[in-house]
Amino acid sequence: MISHFAIKNFRCFRQWDQTGLKRFNFIVGESGVGKTALLEALFLSGGNSGELWFRIRRWRGLGEGPMQMNIKENYEAVFRDLFYQYDQRQKASITIWDNSEGKREVEIFYEDTDVYTLSLGDGKEKNAFSINPIVFKWDTKNRVSRSTVEIKDGNLRMNIAGDVYPIVLISPRAPSAREYAQYYSNLHRTRKAAPVLEALKSIFDEVEAISIEMVAGEAIMHVDMSGMNELIPIGDLSGGIEKFISIVVSIVMNRGGAILVDEIESGFYYKNMPQLLRTIVTLCDRYDVQLFASTHSYEFLQTLSGAMSGAQRGVKDFCLIRLEKEKGHQPIVTIIPGDSYDAAMQENFEVR
Repeated sequence: MISHFAIKNFRCFRQWDQTGLKRFNFIVGESGVGKTALLEALFLSGGNSGELWFRIRRWRGLGEGPMQMNIKENYEAVFRDLFYQYDQRQKASITIWDNSEGKREVEIFYEDTDVYTLSLGDGKEKNAFSINPIVFKWDTKNRVSRSTVEIKDGNLRMNIAGDVYPIVLISPRAPSAREYAQYYSNLHRTRKAAPVLEALKSIFDEVEAISIEMVAGEAIMHVDMSGMNELIPIGDLSGGIEKFISIVVSIVMNRGGAILVDEIESGFYYKNMPQLLRTIVTLCDRYDVQLFASTHSYEFLQTLSGAMSGAQRGVKDFCLIRLEKEKGHQPIVTIIPGDSYDAAMQENFEVR
């Protein structure tokens, strides 16, 4: 598990060093306080390419169309909000400590030694420009590696650098049907997919099987339900169930790793919440997976309080990370241990 992390000059965090993490960590706080930024920081720390930053931007609804990076200001604007108070002169860093893997750190900075001249590929000198390229540098127990974001021949290029930490981020935006169909197919082919069907049947007992079917050339996960003439695309069954399956698949394929879920309650019907949580808790214990999840929902936190007894070590396996706004500064962080959180919920105290 990740036992400790430190963030410096990343997004809304000037400097934050946190210990006392548990198997199940739930992040609360008002909108805009930094819950998503925390999950993004942990996700970046586990990567091996600057491409992760572009993936994060798409999850936030940015960079979905063609980007015009034909001048230095445009190039740097893509990375501006990565840094605390938009100060790109200061290096950003995220460090995690894992109980078995040890320390892993990513540093993000502009290269200040070699200046690249990046051509846009049309052969005209006026369309070339000089920049200090941004670098993502990972330092692990095995190696130090770098991923530099460059533009060559009109294309954005980022090399893959080193190994990865087993960590998955699930955004509140719709999960990629194609991506999770591929993940499920990999599990099914290696005979490891049974827990996914088991989890789905815990919510919909009429589901008999899961399969991957081709629709207009695209692989899509389908379910076979008793009484239906045809197989049903998982997305047609329920958007919330599609998200639930993405969480379950991520846990099963990521043994010994970490799962990050932003707005975990989003899309779930409240009556299904207790069973959903029990299943997630049980699978995380079975596959030795650590969970970090943000939530806005008091109803979800009430349900979570009831689900904690199902964990292997009960309330000792849980903590609440509460972020509070402080004007002009980074968030104030409070860690609430599982037993204190459970007692607060029993008394209907507001813990968000």
